[in-house]
Amino acid sequence: MVGVGAGARAGTAHTGPHKLEEAAIPLGRLSNDAKIFCLLSLHLLACQLRRWTRLRISKAPLVQKLMCIPMVFWASALHGALGCVFADGHIHQLRKKAVAALGLKIGGSNPMLRLSLSQPATADPGFYHLRHCVFDFRRICDKTPDLLVQWRTFMAHFTGRKLTGPFYKIVDLFSMLGWSIGMPPLFTDHDGFIHNLLQLPNAALELLLHDAWLQYVAHQVTHRRTMHDLAGLCKELTLLDRSHMTPQELGRTMALQSGAFISDWSHAKFDPTKTSICSRCLVPNTLPHWFRCPMFDAVRAQMQETFDWLNELPDCMVHHLLVPRCRFELDFKAYLLHIEDNTGCFHSTPGEGVQNLFSDGSFFSDNPKYVGVGAWSLVNATTGCIIGTGHLHGLVQSISRAELCGALAAIKWASHYQVAVHLWSDSKYTVDGIKALLDGQWHVHASLCENHDLWRQLADLLIDLPDGLFQVSWIPSHLDLTLCTTTLEEWIAVWNNVADELAVRTNASRSDEYHQLKHGAQQHFALWAERIRSIRQFYFLVADVRLQDAEVIDLTVSESFDWPNLGIVLPISDAMPIDWQSQFKAQDVQLKFPFEFVLSIFEHLFQLELQADIFVPISFVELTVWCIRECHLSFPFWNPSRMQWDLRPYDALLLRPTLASMVQIVRVVFTKGCRILGLEQFLLKGIRKPESGLFLPADGMAICTTVATQGNLASGCLSIAGQHKLRKASDLARPI
Repeated sequence: MVGVGAGARAGTAHTGPHKLEEAAIPLGRLSNDAKIFCLLSLHLLACQLRRWTRLRISKAPLVQKLMCIPMVFWASALHGALGCVFADGHIHQLRKKAVAALGLKIGGSNPMLRLSLSQPATADPGFYHLRHCVFDFRRICDKTPDLLVQWRTFMAHFTGRKLTGPFYKIVDLFSMLGWSIGMPPLFTDHDGFIHNLLQLPNAALELLLHDAWLQYVAHQVTHRRTMHDLAGLCKELTLLDRSHMTPQELGRTMALQSGAFISDWSHAKFDPTKTSICSRCLVPNTLPHWFRCPMFDAVRAQMQETFDWLNELPDCMVHHLLVPRCRFELDFKAYLLHIEDNTGCFHSTPGEGVQNLFSDGSFFSDNPKYVGVGAWSLVNATTGCIIGTGHLHGLVQSISRAELCGALAAIKWASHYQVAVHLWSDSKYTVDGIKALLDGQWHVHASLCENHDLWRQLADLLIDLPDGLFQVSWIPSHLDLTLCTTTLEEWIAVWNNVADELAVRTNASRSDEYHQLKHGAQQHFALWAERIRSIRQFYFLVADVRLQDAEVIDLTVSESFDWPNLGIVLPISDAMPIDWQSQFKAQDVQLKFPFEFVLSIFEHLFQLELQADIFVPISFVELTVWCIRECHLSFPFWNPSRMQWDLRPYDALLLRPTLASMVQIVRVVFTKGCRILGLEQFLLKGIRKPESGLFLPADGMAICTTVATQGNLASGCLSIAGQHKLRKASDLARPI
């Protein structure tokens, strides 16, 4: 349970309808407040159950369902979770409920992997819970300065005993990620780097939390044999090309990455209709075997790839397209965190009068994304000197932060020398923010502001400056000097270009350590991206081949029977006694169904044997579908108002019964009829017919017919079975 008001909501997310009766409380013995709380809890329980049902039956695309889950379900189920400590089983139950309602409950699929690798990542309740607890705790600390003192007191006296409340909650969550808390608000992350929780920008904290969560998820699944070498997760390579995939490609990729059983080697452990040995090579039919199996020579020839390098890759990548975390990510993280903040280092002093300063930023994006870096510059157009320049510091590298650092350096310079400054910048984001701070129309809040750490420094410095000492103006970027019409425009174009070139030059001027790291990271990314695309394309092509094979009806896969030993030497139409109709009409015979229907269904059966060719096993499921679809046979339905049977075609019914109930009618008629006539040898049991979509062992009959007729019966049944086939009794419990 999660809190007092939220506990009911949190507990309902994984409670089935049968729990409503168990939750019944003798309200007569409770106070009025307790009665109201119990009634509210039951109401919330019923609402949550209805939400899961709506999600399950919704026809919306999966991507929209995933986006609505954190906003609708987790926001309700985990409301107030920051103040409570509860078992991981609660999160796991929510996760299983979501996977089932989304229709993603596939054999072998890990719900944590499936949701954590989805977009958004907060579709997983575990990451949603972690992210919102940490951000909410930081927001409360920002609004209540006394809370930081209390947090430090708590950590100073903490003995490791499990407690309640937000302080222990943060300890519990950080411990799960491998983080440790020093002197609050300082903490050490999973890579050993120290951060200030209250000063980290939102984007950096989000980046740290998501990276730590993926490493935690990877550790949770290493017990699986095919994921034993998953040493962390590389987010960028694992989620490669997601935005360019079709829904079918994305679904297949997510099935592989979540650990769903794909190969017959895995399926055979649970599905007796599958064989774990490759019929061509007589070796285990595993995913790695597909890359060298002769059955897929055409696929490899189409790709012009031999996959000789496959043995060099970890099992988690070959089986599941999951890429372990590489050392370059950690090295780049260390490089960025060791960059110093040079916004307070100045290379020139002011001149006379108002100082016209030009600031600019530069950002180089690249693949992989974590090698992208930024830089800033600040020049003085009044004196013609460079004031400062530097590399962008911190985990988050972006053009907006680079522009802000240039403006921050200008304000620090004005504050240090106490001179009048007019800043010119082509970043409208920066200029509008500074103007709002100068006019007193904006107060920086960490929970609502991007780059709040830089904006907070800007706000504190502007408060200390005398009124009118600092001004800012926006200018267009990259003005063409030949198209300028006034002297002012030419002056702005020249100096803005000077600041821009200085920022680009500074950004390109990096140490040998950076260039070596970048070269190694790019080579690693290019090689692994090429290989993962090749493996993924191979699996897609194999899936298409296997799908085509499944759609082809192969009459040789039916189970064979020794007909002479069963006593079957004549077709059933020839083996029937001459007076079979009289035997059915005898007074001591109980047919259960009207004689007209029994006579009609046997006569339809005889039509299948008009051209006797071979003996084949035909299941009662195939016969039922044939009688309904092809023959439009009238079936008996009991009329309680008239107390008699009504014979009506299946298609004429308003409320159509399930296929299972119709199969039972056909089964009873033929079973009783054959036993009355002494023809039990024609009754067969345990028929499996994959070509008909029937993997469930079913009863049936031995019929002498043609190959074409057998194929028509199989095709009709296969069209009813659909994509998922008839594998269990519940698959028959639906209308046709």
